[in-house]
Amino acid sequence: ISDNHATHPTGSIVGMHSTLPNRAATAGKWSSMEISARGPHIVVKVDGKTVLDVQDSKFASGTIALQAGGPNGPGPILFRQIRIRS
Repeated sequence: ISDNHATHPTGSIVGMHSTLPNRAATAGKWSSMEISARGPHIVVKVDGKTVLDVQDSKFASGTIALQAGGPNGPGPILFRQIRIRS
């Protein structure tokens, strides 16, 4: 979660790069993020706008993690209403 990150802005998944032109503008406000992983097809939407749409089977199973910009990141990050559905 770092809107201005050069290679992995808000909505990115580590190791996955999208060619979509959309970048999220989430700083200073609550935003929604929806991640859909159906087989190798992964789509991330931030505030209803698709910011990542890739095909990659390496994350078909495993851990779910939420990550901010690290110790030098954009500031405090808060999460609420996290839901996981199969």
